[in-house]
Amino acid sequence: MRWLALWGSLLAICFAGVAAAALYGSRQDAGAAARQATSNLALMVATTLAHDVEHIDLSMRVIVDGLKRPDLAALNDDLRHLVLFD
Repeated sequence: MRWLALWGSLLAICFAGVAAAALYGSRQDAGAAARQATSNLALMVATTLAHDVEHIDLSMRVIVDGLKRPDLAALNDDLRHLVLFD
């Protein structure tokens, strides 16, 4: 009877060890997935911001070039605003 209790306890300890190892592996996988998702999000935000800044820069250059044209300077303010900021 004593041996049965000993083997039962040993078996329970082994199962607990396997379960703990599985949980630890799952935790490691979840951490790696979270790091990858964070990296992807940061890359997406950086790319989007770079594109937006480039778009704004291009728009501002077009406006500056438009303000240099004498024919646009002759227009009234409202019409010039509509032409430059379409």
